[in-house]
Amino acid sequence: MSDRGTSPLRLLVFGMACAASAAPLAALLDAGFEVVALVLPGGEPSPPCPLSRASGEGGNTPDRVLPCFALGDSGPSPRAGGPEGGVHPLGPDAVDRGDPEHLAAVAGVPVLHAAMDDRRLLALASAVDAVVVACFPWKLPPALLARPRLGGLNVHPSLLPLGRGPEPVFWTLRRGERRTGATVHRLDAGWDTGPVVAQRAVDVPVGVRGPALERDLMALGGELLVAALPPLASGRLVPVPQDDAGATRAPVPAAAHWLVPTNLPSGWAYAFARGVAPLGGPLAVRGPFGVVPVRDAVAHDLMERPADPIETKLGGILRVRFSPGWVEFAPG
Repeated sequence: MSDRGTSPLRLLVFGMACAASAAPLAALLDAGFEVVALVLPGGEPSPPCPLSRASGEGGNTPDRVLPCFALGDSGPSPRAGGPEGGVHPLGPDAVDRGDPEHLAAVAGVPVLHAAMDDRRLLALASAVDAVVVACFPWKLPPALLARPRLGGLNVHPSLLPLGRGPEPVFWTLRRGERRTGATVHRLDAGWDTGPVVAQRAVDVPVGVRGPALERDLMALGGELLVAALPPLASGRLVPVPQDDAGATRAPVPAAAHWLVPTNLPSGWAYAFARGVAPLGGPLAVRGPFGVVPVRDAVAHDLMERPADPIETKLGGILRVRFSPGWVEFAPG
């Protein structure tokens, strides 16, 4: 994994107790990189997990972002990593459960719960080739990033510069994007602004749950990270600067971003509601009948036009007319 003899690259990984951190960590361990420690948020106050909600404009603060999706929210999908799709060598279903601390324990990797002013971090960063970030809520200080010879890399679940910010998967669904992807980029002074090291696009499945999409994108990011580290270490990989002019933002969603307006197509409404329903936000439909809270989207038709803007079906299911089509929702 390294051009310095046969020694593997030494890495310091920053993450959280969620699936978005588990998949890249598992990829690094499976590939034989030496992870000297897994750093999870510590100190007071400790950042929340699962995903927090915010009101107002929903931007992130200068030195902190809100965390990734919670443990247990990932839903069914193929395993992230593991030999030939079998049980992951670092523990049964550990990646699917989104448990990086368990992965670290099984692999013998120390776990450090630390705040950014913890002096141990500078010492650890001085002893590794690179730091890797996968869903960590705080910005790493320049003094820490200056210690490793390769600096820092971040795994991000969008096609940067699209989706800069703490919630790219939410905004992929909100904007109805049919293509997204994963990006590995250098860490710099900004949020998700560093030069791109590796990137790959994928289709967004119709009706995919947001946590499952994020987990799968981070698993893809782990694959890209594993492939990019050796040529980056040898100087054969040239990072590509991002085009700031093409950037889009992915802030923490405000309450208004959870509204599903009926003047839009039913296909978008169904995909968005299905995607974000597991996150537990204030999901609601807005139409000529006012604002009605809903819990999930359960069915849809792309073209049929109901006579009424909203009607109650068997079991309390709400059929709502869109433009065009209809969507059936479980009531909130």
